[in-house]
Amino acid sequence: MEVAPPDRVVEIAVAAVLTCARTANGAVYCWGEDRFDPQNKEVCRSTGNDTDYRCHRTPTRVGIDRATHIAAGSEHVCAVLAKTGEVECWGYNMMSTLGDGTSEMHVQPSRVRGLRDVTELSLGAAHSCALVRNGGVWCWGANNMHAVGDGTGVERAEPVRVHIDGALHIAAGAYHSCALLRSGSVACWGDNGLSQLGDGTSFARPTPTAVAGLSNIVEIVAGHQNTCARTDDGHVWCWGVGYVSDPRHELSEDRTGRPRKIPDLGRVTQLTLGTAHACAVVDRGVTCWGYHHEMARVDGLVDIDQVESNWNNTCVLHSTGAIDCWGSNQRGQLGDGTTEDRVVPTRVALTLPR
Repeated sequence: MEVAPPDRVVEIAVAAVLTCARTANGAVYCWGEDRFDPQNKEVCRSTGNDTDYRCHRTPTRVGIDRATHIAAGSEHVCAVLAKTGEVECWGYNMMSTLGDGTSEMHVQPSRVRGLRDVTELSLGAAHSCALVRNGGVWCWGANNMHAVGDGTGVERAEPVRVHIDGALHIAAGAYHSCALLRSGSVACWGDNGLSQLGDGTSFARPTPTAVAGLSNIVEIVAGHQNTCARTDDGHVWCWGVGYVSDPRHELSEDRTGRPRKIPDLGRVTQLTLGTAHACAVVDRGVTCWGYHHEMARVDGLVDIDQVESNWNNTCVLHSTGAIDCWGSNQRGQLGDGTTEDRVVPTRVALTLPR
């Protein structure tokens, strides 16, 4: 009789207040502020405002069918379901972020309306986007800054089609979104107050607008007020707030309207962005830079498959399936059983059934 191999984590997703992991068998575990477990009684105290939040200090299984992909926004998470490619989301929904036709909070996964054959998700502060198999892009949620990209600025409680075709990948920042096209070029839309759309202006764009001077792109990531792209030869270009786009802090202003090449990184294989910092997988280790931090290798990290950031948190997935996280932890989002902030990578206390 054939024996199935032990399950292991193959993907992580980092939100501002919670973190999630997907296993090879499609199980999803989350920890941090509790947006997924209505029976939970555990609380964490935020010292910043003396408020108790329902939380999980260690990973807890989410009640969701087999998932093939997960993604996290600031305060919500979505998963693509196996077989149909439908999407379920849970967490913050004040601005119709979950795409189920309502603006009601959900502590259990809720089905996004009208989506199938989804291959990739990317979530912002209060909006969400999905890439479908035919290269179409659909977005929903907060749209006052045009992050949904349908040209209206009207909040969308259900997915609407973005006026773009032939997308390979998508990236949602706090209030802006981008798509990587089959041509290797990038188009972005939404908030542009800090030039995060890369079109040389600071004007919001209600529909996709080409990023200036980019080609041969294979990955895009969007942060709070930044965007970065990786080329097929491992180089990185960034634009938006200067902390990320200028690691040496030499810009006369705090932003740049056009992509700038990031020097001295080496050959990058994966990128992520937080509020004012960036991290990259380089030679199977991790290099980070940003606000008040010069570019530097993170000590002790080797054989890294994935790095993910959001706001002030970063997590890495080791090739073994182990997860390390660091940053803010007041709501247990680092998963180490405490609410203590960590300045160095700390192991997540996830034990999978065998």
